[in-house]
Amino acid sequence: MRRWRKRWDPALLAAWAFPWVYCGILSFSSKAGGRYFLPADLLIHFLAALAVAALALIAHRSTHRLVRVPGQVASLLLLGGICWAQWGDFDLARRGFTEDSRLELIHYIRDHLPADAVIAQDKKVKLPNDLRPDEDVYPVKLSQKVIVGKGTGFVCDLGDLDTLREAQGITHIGVCNADYGRFFSSSKLRDGEEIPLEVVRRREFYAKLFSEGELLWSTPTGVNGNLAPGLRLYRVKGTGLNTAKPLSAPFSEGLPFGHPGRNAPQG
Repeated sequence: MRRWRKRWDPALLAAWAFPWVYCGILSFSSKAGGRYFLPADLLIHFLAALAVAALALIAHRSTHRLVRVPGQVASLLLLGGICWAQWGDFDLARRGFTEDSRLELIHYIRDHLPADAVIAQDKKVKLPNDLRPDEDVYPVKLSQKVIVGKGTGFVCDLGDLDTLREAQGITHIGVCNADYGRFFSSSKLRDGEEIPLEVVRRREFYAKLFSEGELLWSTPTGVNGNLAPGLRLYRVKGTGLNTAKPLSAPFSEGLPFGHPGRNAPQG
């Protein structure tokens, strides 16, 4: 009994039991995001690594050759299997941090748009601006004027396209899929629930922008949606500023981030 207590102390038992208890509790929850499983996922992988280390230690301390050699080989095979199984996820996460579509958009605006351009943006586009300098995360500054949506941060709340063009002098609009995408999704509506008029108004704004605006630059959502959200830059037609050449296609897929031809103006 004392030997059992020494080997299985309460802290170790709690570590082994936590993932299963947590998963059981989570199964009764309405939470569906994968991030909610991270506490258990991290501990399960940590315990798996401890189990491999324990097997290697037992094999190393064994005085029997028939136990020591197969145990060490099994430990190496298990270690290699764990590394091989996790390499895909590791490489995917690593590549996610090499993509930064906001920085690409900033460089495109700096290099291809006239200095007197006025850009309205969704809050998650996050172009450097003087109105919210505390939110600037890039050392690059733009000579173009950048306007952020009021209140909610949606550019559609600044007014309709005619108002933005004529009254506020907006020449370009930057939008983010993480902002406008919610207005085109019905997944957040319950069965039989009517679409709120505010959602309809905002959806109509973006739909009109997509159909009437001139798409200059765009990129799909990358592996890491925080660094590489789906971004688009439109020129508001009728402003007279048409010095930037638009893309010949909505997305330059197939070219990696950092490639000279990715999202560059065609022609």
